[in-house]
Amino acid sequence: MKRHIGKRLAGAMIAAAASLAGMAPANAYWAYNTLVVNEIPGRQGAFEVIYKPRAVDTDFWCAAGDFTRRFVNQSGTTRVYLERPLGPSLTQQRSRSVVFTIDPSGPVAKGAADPQGMDMNATRIGQNYSAAHGWALCRDSRIKMRQIGF
Repeated sequence: MKRHIGKRLAGAMIAAAASLAGMAPANAYWAYNTLVVNEIPGRQGAFEVIYKPRAVDTDFWCAAGDFTRRFVNQSGTTRVYLERPLGPSLTQQRSRSVVFTIDPSGPVAKGAADPQGMDMNATRIGQNYSAAHGWALCRDSRIKMRQIGF
């Protein structure tokens, strides 16, 4: 009897995980702070960080820095540029995201040339920080995400 219940529970857990996995692309990266990062197909160096409730700008920068260092395997000095503030996701239906790139061009490159303040926001196109700077925010971001249940 116990084995039967255990198998049913395991089967239910696998089914639940499979259904949750269907919400993110197969190549999704789970950042240190639990935010999901997706590469944008056909756009070299561009990726998006999927919004979670109560995520703030520094959480997005953490995920972007983490993705750049650990998934894309770039150095900590690699610049990460904000390409688009929070808006509709390009890779997941019914989701919102912030888009970043490590290969700026057009408006992103123009915005990067403008002086930026000391505030770390995810609203000004072209704003940029090193991947290491973003990663440095991850400890506090992860603690906050765990406290709110992620």
